[in-house]
Amino acid sequence: GVLRPVQNGANVGSIAAQGDRLFATADPPDASLRRLDAALAFQTEQVPSAVRRVFTVGDRLLADTALGLAERSKGTWRLVSGRGAAEGLGNAHVGALARYRDRLVVGFFDGGLAELVPAPLPGLDAPSGKVNAEAPMMLRALTGPGSSQVWAVNALLDAGGVLHVASLRGAARFDGSKVTAVEGSGAAFSLARTRSGVAIGHGEGVLLPDRKLLSAFHGLPGNQAVALAAVEGGLLVGT
Repeated sequence: GVLRPVQNGANVGSIAAQGDRLFATADPPDASLRRLDAALAFQTEQVPSAVRRVFTVGDRLLADTALGLAERSKGTWRLVSGRGAAEGLGNAHVGALARYRDRLVVGFFDGGLAELVPAPLPGLDAPSGKVNAEAPMMLRALTGPGSSQVWAVNALLDAGGVLHVASLRGAARFDGSKVTAVEGSGAAFSLARTRSGVAIGHGEGVLLPDRKLLSAFHGLPGNQAVALAAVEGGLLVGT
């Protein structure tokens, strides 16, 4: 029950656990990670570039670096998604993430939607072609940065086979090929799946699946619904 300092454990920016080892970034960031084993002994691992954050996804250890996303595999680090792959997609300020049709979809605050797909082998133009398992990933635009219906994405939700989008230009549905606007009350900030459908948090209240708009007039602490979460028998609203 006592906290004590660990040797070489100062100035840590982020930390992640994989098995019985901890991996820590430096603050300020540099091109290395400190690895801490069960005996509290530190070792240093070199990474392709300065590490901003380290984290785990399942049993995979990943690092957000200045050059892009790197993964630790067989004791070494390799770049799996370079930042250059996001060219043409705005400044890549990510507003929301969601899994849709077995792909990771990214919603940009300063743009539209993109999906993370395997990069093609040399000589193949389409990312859907034969892919090398060790090949890096790339972002492919689903909607352009100038899309009239999706911009400044705040939330994404896969429900009913459709990707629901909440953005400052309102709510929309993406079916894999086209975006359809949802009639509502202006800018949308949050989404939640309820028993009867998808609820949308707007700047003027919560639009329920039956098209009823709940606002401060109905008892909400405020109109701007920035967070929604479905619970058994109800809906939590953050304003």
